[in-house]
Amino acid sequence: MAQLNQSLAFQSNAILSLACYGLAQQGGGIVAGAPGSQAWPTANKAIYIPFRVFDNFTAKRIVIYNHATINGNVCVAIYNSSSSRLVTSGSVAHAGANADQVFDITDTALVPALYYMGIAFDNNTATIAAVSAAAVSMKQHKFGVREEAAAFPLPATATFADTTLDMLPVMAILGF
Repeated sequence: MAQLNQSLAFQSNAILSLACYGLAQQGGGIVAGAPGSQAWPTANKAIYIPFRVFDNFTAKRIVIYNHATINGNVCVAIYNSSSSRLVTSGSVAHAGANADQVFDITDTALVPALYYMGIAFDNNTATIAAVSAAAVSMKQHKFGVREEAAAFPLPATATFADTTLDMLPVMAILGF
């Protein structure tokens, strides 16, 4: 995870999932708790993390950090604020223990607006980097993190629901 955090945290061509907690967005605070290893909570569950684009941005890759348990398949995507999927990796084998997993996606132009990073696994044993703390739950509701109970692979139109989870996956969107 050091590679994902250190290499991307301050680049202008990267959007991090922790941005909704003030690490890369205006007017926020600092995350209470450092990212650690978390097993995916429920097979087929999707988590949608809001982020805002302030300048035109072309998304080219999505990155997650895998921990020790590699299992099944993962799907990542970007959605607009109306819950329509703009781009997806499709179902991809979860691969690479204790390493970044990079998903090449179709170059997707994002204009200034609100979007969501989506992620789902087809199992509940795969581990990834995530922030998990009691304070996260309250902040997720405040900043609009959403979930969907049965969404693998990620659907063309998401059905956003308030999250009941106390975890925030560490993800990044790379582009220019």
